[in-house]
Amino acid sequence: AYERVLEPCPMPGPHVKVDLDAQLASLVARAGELRRQAELEAGTAEERCAEAARCAGHRKALQEELDACHVRAKSARQEAAVQHDRVAQLLQRACGDVRALTKQQLEEVRSLPRPPYVVRRALSLLFCVLHPDQAASFEAPDGTYDVPWKQRLVPMLCREDLLRKLAEVAPDGVHPLIAFPAVAACIESQVAELPVAAAAESSSREGPTGKEAHGTRGRSRRRSKEGPPSPTAAHHNAAQLVRKGTKHSTASSSALLGEDERLTVDAVTFASRAAGALFRWVLAQLRCARVLREAGSVDAQTLAAGLGAEEEAAREREAAALARLEAAGREEGASLAAEAAARARAEELRRRAAEAEAEAKELRSQATAAAAAPPP
Repeated sequence: AYERVLEPCPMPGPHVKVDLDAQLASLVARAGELRRQAELEAGTAEERCAEAARCAGHRKALQEELDACHVRAKSARQEAAVQHDRVAQLLQRACGDVRALTKQQLEEVRSLPRPPYVVRRALSLLFCVLHPDQAASFEAPDGTYDVPWKQRLVPMLCREDLLRKLAEVAPDGVHPLIAFPAVAACIESQVAELPVAAAAESSSREGPTGKEAHGTRGRSRRRSKEGPPSPTAAHHNAAQLVRKGTKHSTASSSALLGEDERLTVDAVTFASRAAGALFRWVLAQLRCARVLREAGSVDAQTLAAGLGAEEEAAREREAAALARLEAAGREEGASLAAEAAARARAEELRRRAAEAEAEAKELRSQATAAAAAPPP
């Protein structure tokens, strides 16, 4: 209604009597209506302004949510990278030690008629990792694994695919120490793990004597029982096959055992370099299983898939938050545009009302002048 064009009121001539009062009343009414509509538009503008402010608050909250999603996604990516790298490094380190072995070194170990005690214990642990379903039948009363040398350990070392199987970066299926937690716990109780740097340093040494390699190390209590007797010819032949310069390898390696006679990398490597590499593989699998348990996974492939799924879920949450933020931004923009349009209409209505009031004032002046004019 307020869009109607105001028609100019005809001016009274000197000889024409016009109903100025009626026209004046119409102009006043029209000006009042325009003022009322202008106030309505101003109220609409205020509502749109409040709506825009609400949208701005919502957008701010969504921006904070998006920032939090960014942080969670970044944290998930970092955690995925850390856990994946931990497993990969453990497996690569174990495989590197195994790949360095030769068939001749394995032949030397399996040719031992009576291997040093620590060598037999270390290879028993290797057997139990490879055959965890059979481990329980070889558990000794003292809680260690005692796998028969000729019947089980020598055939294991004679396998043509042993090194290839051990060198697999990620074993197929569920990790054996996850599938058989009792075996993992038993192995944990029999080994003393060294820091990675110390183990790597120990594995890189080239043939020192017992005094040179371990003279400064603290000595653990010696075992009260030694495996093979030293005076025999068999032990003399075995001593020639272990590390160079270790004439008393059995006694020296026993002195390097950890607390409660736990196997250490130094003790096993001192007795046999090849057995030391295989023992480091066992320790790496033990650490790998520990990482998998902490991550709630059963194997390296599942861990990678789970970490990838977590990262993908974080990206999806981030994308959803961004979509909500964009929608809130559009809503805020629409509210601001509606506010601007309502204010513009209100200003236009006020202008038209002012024009109508000015015209009414002019008409009132004309009516006053016409009333004061003498009759013709």
